[in-house]
Order: sequence, then C-alpha cells, then structure tokens
Amino acid sequence: MNIIDKIEEIKRQPEHVRLRYIWILVAIFMAVVIAIWIFSLSVNIRSNNAESVSKNVVDQFSDSKNQLKSITDNLSNSAKKVQDANNQGSLNQESIGSLNSGTAGGDSAGPAGESANDFPTQ
Repeated sequence: MNIIDKIEEIKRQPEHVRLRYIWILVAIFMAVVIAIWIFSLSVNIRSNNAESVSKNVVDQFSDSKNQLKSITDNLSNSAKKVQDANNQGSLNQESIGSLNSGTAGGDSAGPAGESANDFPTQ
C-alpha cells in the first residue's frame, strides 16, 4: 500500500477518525520539533561553556602577558640603573684621574702608589 492509497482510505473514514489521525500527526511533528529544540539548546549550552572556558584561558594568557611585560620593564629599568651607576663610577674615576694629574708634575702617585693613568676606563 502506497501513501496515496492510504490518504484515500483516510478520506473515506468518518470525521472523528480523520481528527484522530490529525492529532496523532500533530503530536509526532511536535515531538520532532521539541527534540530538535532540546538538542540545539544543549549544543548552545555546551558552546557557551566552551566560550566561557576559552575566555578564562584568554584572560589567563592576558594576565601572564601583562606580568611578563612588567618583569621585562623592571629588568630594563634595573639595567638602566646599573648602566647609569656604572657611568657615574667611570665619571668619578675620570674626575679623580684629572685631579691627580693636575697636581705637581701630572704623574703623581695615588694613595696606593698608583699613578692617575693606572685607573681603568671604559
């Protein structure tokens, strides 16, 4: 029996039987629609949870990036301070050398018997 013959048979039935067929088909299609809706809802919930997890991971990486930038900045500032202190030290040594060379004869010995030309320069 094909579908067209079945439809013709239902048409010949009394109205209360035809209404029963209609309500059965409505219930079947409604169940299909509700099943699709529940499935899509669960996929959306999982997707939102995945987005939430990925957002947390992105936030953690962002925090790590900010911490790394802070550490890099601190190291850079420390290196500049060391370099400035080193430059100050070489300036002090040059000024000591010029003071020592400015005394009698320019080749006087320092406190440890060193001449002004013995100081290391950078």
